[in-house]
Amino acid sequence: MKIINLTPHDVVITTENGVETIKRGKEILRVSTKSVDTGIRIKDITVTTTEFELVGKIPKYQAGIYYIVSSKVKRFLPNRFDLLVPEYVTRDNNGTPLQCKSLSV
Repeated sequence: MKIINLTPHDVVITTENGVETIKRGKEILRVSTKSVDTGIRIKDITVTTTEFELVGKIPKYQAGIYYIVSSKVKRFLPNRFDLLVPEYVTRDNNGTPLQCKSLSV
C-alpha cells in the first residue's frame, strides 16, 4: 500500500511505533470557496450561498493507493474511499498543522 500526500504541507503522524512523516507531494488538491449573492433579501439582509470548486487534478482510483487531502476536499468528494484526512490534529499558534494521531476515511 502507498500513501500520497496532496496537501500543501508534510503530514506527521504519531504511530504505535513512533512518528511517520509523509512528505508533501508535487501535486496539491484543494477546494476553493466563493460566496455568491442569491438575490434574496430578508429584512434588508443579503442572503448568500457558497460555491465550491476543486482546484488541482484528482487522481484516478488505483487499488492500494491512498491520498491524504484536507477535510474540505473529502467533503467535496465523499464517495472517494481512497481519500484520507488527518484526524486529531495538533496545530501551532498560527493554525499550521504540526502532527496528527490518525488518518480518517
